Amino acid sequence: VLAFIVCIWVGYQMWVTPIQYSSIEFSDAVNGVKIEREVIKLKPFNEVSDLGVIPLLIPVFICLLGLWATFKLKSITLAFSVLLIIVFWLITVFSIGMTYSAVVLLLIAAFAVHLMAKWHVKKIPNE
Repeated sequence: VLAFIVCIWVGYQMWVTPIQYSSIEFSDAVNGVKIEREVIKLKPFNEVSDLGVIPLLIPVFICLLGLWATFKLKSITLAFSVLLIIVFWLITVFSIGMTYSAVVLLLIAAFAVHLMAKWHVKKIPNE
């Protein structure tokens, strides 16, 4: 549940926080000399991303899959969601991926707790 909440929060923050980048602009001066200056610009995520909101929704759906798998005790599906979020993180690590590092760790922790709980249940003798 926490991974899902963090994932939504991260996506929301990325959507509403303008992205800052710098560029160089050239202009002609009165005497014909080109003037070069660095300009810092702010753009919203939807203007920077060619895919719009989709890159922010992918991890949310992966977390939803992991959440469903956790409540339904589906180990393979939970492992698959952990693998998907790791692949997403690796593919996007140099753009938006680093902001999802906490989500990756939380899903790995959920999977580890799930495996420990299954192992503990198998060790308890039937009464």
